[in-house]
Amino acid sequence: MTLISDSEAGESAVELVSGGWFTVESRIAAVRYCAPVLNQFFSADSATLVDSEIFGKPSAAINEDEFYGIEFRVAIAAARRLIGIVSVVAQKCSFKYGLIKSEQRGYLSARVDLPRWARSRAHAGDGPPAYPVHVVSRFGVTPENVLVYWALRWMRIELSKLAIKSGALASSTERKYAEQLDVRLRRLQSMHPLTDCRAELAGIRNQVHIEGLISASRRRVRRREVPNVEAYTEFLDWFSQSLQKGITLEPGEIKWSFYDHKFDRRLFEIWCLSSIKDALVRDLAVDGVSLSSSWKNGGLAYEIRHFGGSVSIFFQRAIESVSTDKSPRWIRQTGRSLTGIPDIVLQVTSASRARSTILVDPKLRQRSGLPGEEIHKMIGYLDNYELSPRTAILVLYAPDGDYRIDRLVDSRSTPPGQISVVRVDPRDPEGSSAGFREISMAVLNFLNLEPIPLTSVSYTGSDGSFDPESTAEERAAAAVQQLLQLGRSSQIDINGGLTFMEIVLGADSWACLSAELQTVLATAFVVGNSLQEGDDFSGPVLGMCSALEHWLGRFCNEITGGSATYTMLGQLVALVDCAAWGSGFRKSAGSPEHQASAYFASWLSNERGDEIKALIPGWRKMNRELRRPSAHYGLVGKSLWKNTLSDLVVNGTLSRSFKCLVAE
Repeated sequence: MTLISDSEAGESAVELVSGGWFTVESRIAAVRYCAPVLNQFFSADSATLVDSEIFGKPSAAINEDEFYGIEFRVAIAAARRLIGIVSVVAQKCSFKYGLIKSEQRGYLSARVDLPRWARSRAHAGDGPPAYPVHVVSRFGVTPENVLVYWALRWMRIELSKLAIKSGALASSTERKYAEQLDVRLRRLQSMHPLTDCRAELAGIRNQVHIEGLISASRRRVRRREVPNVEAYTEFLDWFSQSLQKGITLEPGEIKWSFYDHKFDRRLFEIWCLSSIKDALVRDLAVDGVSLSSSWKNGGLAYEIRHFGGSVSIFFQRAIESVSTDKSPRWIRQTGRSLTGIPDIVLQVTSASRARSTILVDPKLRQRSGLPGEEIHKMIGYLDNYELSPRTAILVLYAPDGDYRIDRLVDSRSTPPGQISVVRVDPRDPEGSSAGFREISMAVLNFLNLEPIPLTSVSYTGSDGSFDPESTAEERAAAAVQQLLQLGRSSQIDINGGLTFMEIVLGADSWACLSAELQTVLATAFVVGNSLQEGDDFSGPVLGMCSALEHWLGRFCNEITGGSATYTMLGQLVALVDCAAWGSGFRKSAGSPEHQASAYFASWLSNERGDEIKALIPGWRKMNRELRRPSAHYGLVGKSLWKNTLSDLVVNGTLSRSFKCLVAE
């Protein structure tokens, strides 16, 4: 195992790019993109660690607890630099002169301590007289040396703590380097005169003491009271920077130790894993998908739950361990199966519980034409396991910006099989998006869904602050649209749902709903009742609320003369509440609230107005307990779906609301 500098790594990477390695820019982009995955990844191979500037300065927006793996690598880079600095400092350490109390007999080479000598004469005994003296000696206890000793000790503690918290195995490259660094740090601590500072550590109790030592050290360096000015200056700069613990995942000047260009092939695979997950999250309009802790041991990497189906993503897993109903056709003479282990396997399960296995094989190779060898390898996987539908995607590295997509179709299989060859580059996310959309579409086509990506109306103001309300509304609208797609497909039978919802709402109210709203309600009912414990019920809950939200919006448009532009259920209910009771909103002349209040005032003795007032508490409860949790809080469990059926169907909130809202 060797350590090389970042400049050496950059030069070697540029020279080797034609042989199947990343460019320096692509490598940095890939590392930053999939940092949450690399945070949990540690190679057990004998690899080379390279120090490079990847991440930015501390930020309160980043939870340090989530990035112990990255912090461990940052600590390794910091320890390497500290060892280099202290090695230079130790060649010419600073010191102070001081007096030590001692005794001498015979020849005197120091100044006699007369008060002590006078006291000792009264107890003089036989033998040569002993003279108490003051001996001038050099001490290593200076502010800067105390800081150096403290930094060496602190660095050892940090490495030991982060090695455990990061979860890195004892056989990993990082743990082995950390052990080597600890030996070197301990050796520097034992050097004279730094060992003189050991007793001084007891006086360093908090940050105030450390800052005092820093100020005193900088003052001594500025006055050139130390013999090694440049080395101590570099140490103090390092020390001040290292006290700012924490990282961001944005570009910056913080160095970390990571694998060199020989790791590029695995890095490309991990980057593709993260990019595939993000493409599916975007196109399915889901949220809250995080890396599973079991993925390091060959378990599930990501699980995306959607009311239209689920997607399980595996990394470096044998096909038969993912698709347990599939076994290899080809058997060795010894009786062992011919196993296939693609880089990434997607196990897709539809709402009707049909399954499909999609193979993805990233290859960090540049090809001017179709990669025949890799394509035949994928065909071998598909045939050996008799997968149906036969779907596979090859992902190639394209630093030249050629992001074309090639497709091969197996016209003899039913349904037709397809192998796609896509080209991507980490430094160009926009150009690479088409390649990952190809993978996402293979999943969505099996689920009979169309991609409805969020438009990211989630950033407001010049500061780019995140607006969760806008994102939640986009997600809710996307869920309703996907319910409509699912209901129109042949994936599920919604006839029973159509009949049931017509009975619940009543024939007259049901007839007033558009075909789209009828389909959404029926699909939500059928899908919600078919999902199992652990699935995501947010879509069916939002679907059951959507029809009422639509008609409430029409009602608000009616009572405001078309001036209200509210679309969110909470806003609509608040507007009706304000109009009915004359409180809450600002009711300036010409405002929607003013017009709604004036319109509603003519109903105060009207039977329909009383019915509206009676329904408002139920609408508020529906928004607070059903719709908001489904739109905002990620995965929704079965208990909320049961509450939805209880409140909206059993208790009659939907039927009473529609009878009132659709009345002429």
